[in-house]
Amino acid sequence: MDVGEKQKALVMQSWKLIQPNLGYLSVRFFTEILDNIPEARDMFYFLKDKKDSPQDNHKLKTHALVLLKLTCNSVVRLQEKGDIALPEDALKKLGSIHLAKKVKDFHFEVMREALLRIVHEAVGDQWSDDLGKAWELGYDKLADAIKMKMKE
Repeated sequence: MDVGEKQKALVMQSWKLIQPNLGYLSVRFFTEILDNIPEARDMFYFLKDKKDSPQDNHKLKTHALVLLKLTCNSVVRLQEKGDIALPEDALKKLGSIHLAKKVKDFHFEVMREALLRIVHEAVGDQWSDDLGKAWELGYDKLADAIKMKMKE
């Protein structure tokens, strides 16, 4: 099995472990981001109330689920088909939203680290450096595509 096939198999196996807990893991993912970038709360209208717990915020739960699904599906698609599967107009929209919210490169780095922690949490003992690298590669492809659209 070559490196590409091995990465694909690792991502596909881990995705099966992530899916049953997607709701919980998505809130954990978003909470990880907010814990590391507290000022990011201001980027989301549904987080303006600083006292509001992410676990109790329905709009955050919905956004977090969409965000984690999009990210994970992009990583899985990259392994399956070689691309991140987002139409050009969706990438443009993501780019313009991230630009308007003044998202910086370090925000993407924090998101990558949060994703890797969440995947690690989901797969437990099945975690490996190779699995982490496969998820990191997929995330970086998605982030790079969004950042490219932010520059256009």
